[in-house]
Amino acid sequence: MTVQLTGGSGNVDHITASGTETDVYGSDALPFYGTYNGSTLEEELLDEDVSSLRANPRNHQITRVDHGWTVSSSAKYVYQGSTNTGTLGKPDNKPVTSSYQCTASTLSWITMGKVTDVESRMSNKP
Repeated sequence: MTVQLTGGSGNVDHITASGTETDVYGSDALPFYGTYNGSTLEEELLDEDVSSLRANPRNHQITRVDHGWTVSSSAKYVYQGSTNTGTLGKPDNKPVTSSYQCTASTLSWITMGKVTDVESRMSNKP
């Protein structure tokens, strides 16, 4: 079974100059939501997902390789009043290339011509 989920804002991405991205889902991150058989499914992630990013500013393409969740990471699911924990899948380490657009304050991920995610800068350093 596959359930499409949306939401999940409030996580913080740390992107280093070398291209390592650590996506941190802390207690302030909001859950993801979907619907299965007419009932709401809620997914709450906790801890860190690590990736590598390589950007090509000439053509505004960015390649992401997912290295997976840290060992202490967890997922909690709530469905029809029942709470369960789940496992986070292993990454396939397959490079995925998307378009991007950058400003001084945002990084927008673009797939098939549509913005799929927007990251907001929190630091003062460019």
